Amino acid sequence: MKLLVAFYGRNQPDDSAAALVEWQRWVAESFGDATHLWATFAMKPEGLRNDKAYGIARYKAALDDQVARGNVTHLTLTSMASNPKGYIAFEWDWTATLGLADERFGPIFVVGLDVGENRGIGCGLAERCESIATPMIGSEYGFAATFPQDFMPAGYAIGLACSGADEAFVYDANAWTRFAGKECGRSIRNVFGYNILNPKHLDIDVGGQRLESWIRTSSDRGRLEPHEYGLILWTFQEGDDQAAFLHWDYPPVVAVREDLKRHRIFPWQRLPGVD
Repeated sequence: MKLLVAFYGRNQPDDSAAALVEWQRWVAESFGDATHLWATFAMKPEGLRNDKAYGIARYKAALDDQVARGNVTHLTLTSMASNPKGYIAFEWDWTATLGLADERFGPIFVVGLDVGENRGIGCGLAERCESIATPMIGSEYGFAATFPQDFMPAGYAIGLACSGADEAFVYDANAWTRFAGKECGRSIRNVFGYNILNPKHLDIDVGGQRLESWIRTSSDRGRLEPHEYGLILWTFQEGDDQAAFLHWDYPPVVAVREDLKRHRIFPWQRLPGVD
């Protein structure tokens, strides 16, 4: 089972180099040593290419130099088992991405974790991610969910094409790239078991009433809880459940997702040919 935690921000850190150093320290403390890295650069550096995976043992020093120069706009660190056929993107144990300067998507903070049998880790990890992501990038939207299929967390977070999954997952994944940078502060991309909203999301019109009122009308629609920094948690967690509510196909989440689809509030429903 693959856990994805994603946060979308509105603020670029004043010091991108310091933010990336702090973030790398947090990643190491939280998950351990990475085996691979890849990055996007503001200006092409000598000896490194945009969005190409490199073994961290050989290229970490070169990356650190680019970070110090303020030339790194997106950085992904990943841990995966050695494979004789070379690097395969989906074979990760954990992966973490911090994206800073990007006009298309805005700042993003993404973590993916193969939870294995430890499925109860999700909620706690989401809260830890929120505590560092929000001060760093000014989070205004986020979510956490677990999925059975392989995918790249950063790719799903920004809306890159996703294949081999159910129809709803594919529409959502492939559409979000058009909306993430412009609308994440006022639109929700889908319904997940763990959703971080801001007050503008609560004003979304759902059949003539505010989303906040619509949620509170029925206990089957999850519950809203205030969080730090003026954010709101919309969660489907019940009692001692630490894992089931995060599943992409958790029945209460699916029911609310289908209900809201009828009101056509999701950005991906604007795609041509989507019913």
